[in-house]
Amino acid sequence: MALELLRLHLPIFSGSLEREEITNTLLHLSHFFNRLSSESSSPNIRYTLTSPELSLRLFFPDGHEKPVTVEQLLKSARFNFGGTITFERIEELRMACRLRVIHALSDSSVREAIRFLQPQLSTRPEDLAAVCFAYREHYVTSRYYRIQQAQPAVQYGQVSSLNRPSYDMHRIDADQFSSLFRSQAPSTWTFLALPLFRLLDADLDNLINMRDYAWLLLLIASSDYRRKLRLLFTVHSPDYILPEDRNGFWDRRSSASSLSNNSSPPIVECAEELTEETTVVGIMKEEGSKCDPSSAPEFRSRKDSFRFINVQYTGPEALEAPAALTKPSFIDLLKTINFILLNDRKSEHDLLHALARLGQQCQITVTRRNSTLAAESGAEPEWKIEFNDFQNAVYCIPELVLAFSQPITLASRINRNGDDLAPTT
Repeated sequence: MALELLRLHLPIFSGSLEREEITNTLLHLSHFFNRLSSESSSPNIRYTLTSPELSLRLFFPDGHEKPVTVEQLLKSARFNFGGTITFERIEELRMACRLRVIHALSDSSVREAIRFLQPQLSTRPEDLAAVCFAYREHYVTSRYYRIQQAQPAVQYGQVSSLNRPSYDMHRIDADQFSSLFRSQAPSTWTFLALPLFRLLDADLDNLINMRDYAWLLLLIASSDYRRKLRLLFTVHSPDYILPEDRNGFWDRRSSASSLSNNSSPPIVECAEELTEETTVVGIMKEEGSKCDPSSAPEFRSRKDSFRFINVQYTGPEALEAPAALTKPSFIDLLKTINFILLNDRKSEHDLLHALARLGQQCQITVTRRNSTLAAESGAEPEWKIEFNDFQNAVYCIPELVLAFSQPITLASRINRNGDDLAPTT
């Protein structure tokens, strides 16, 4: 039927193409469809069949225009195109241009996402563009060329909407995220890929969008040590680091750590032992820090970022109020910091001593607080450290603040590693 309509109005379309103007064409088609009748052919209307096509040549005795009927269009379309336009042919033509259409639509949505995210993420345009386009290329490649082992927990069609923002048009699962993250993040962050994905996947559907990924990678590459500390502290919650993750990295060394569950751990020895930790590669995610007003900037709430395009996006809501860490989780955090800061700088003894001071200071803080609570309640409270206590301890150690403040230029790094994506199968 569509081809028949094109054939009938071919002169009109050809003229519009030459003039590069479609207003008259739209008016003509609108007039044609308004007069399209569903009634049977009138005896006052006759049309002739010619080979190889059926031409609707209408003749009216009174010279006035009469409506064309749907019956006429159907017969004409079937006669002219019914033998050549089959379902198989349509599917063949559709598949021939599918990837080209996908790339065109994807490219358009990414450019729109970059314009949308620039004021929310407050980063260099070239870094944001590099992250978003690399994300898109990996999505298309892994979605249409590679078989994924991990599948979304929910069928995307059941939760999708045509009103989704541009940055939400491409969603990746844990397998795709890990592959992309390991190819772009600093190598000392890659072992955190799965815990970071769980942190980003707040709705537990095994999918995250472009904004989540860009926020995370840009945070890791930034000089914002406050939000990096908040991110590291939050992601070491048992909600995000599972037992199987610990078997992969945090439990690699002997479990006999000086910051174990024993009541009197020698903190300095623990920090020295942590320097033996080597291996793994990692990436990190960005989050808005929620620090004391005197020591850190104030970030707007996540919900506001949906209302105003120029409001800064601060990451998952879990970062706003990180849960306190138990002693085993805090030991894991110290191991992670040791690996991130010292894996490639083993000769920097100042950082080693700074990490020892951090563990010692946190232990002293928790011990003093627990002693006060025990005196009031008569029961020994569980060893837990709050984020503010951890953050204040880091602020007192300039070497750690300086180390976490080192930025990374993402654009050149991504362009250099663009062809080195880890396989997703």
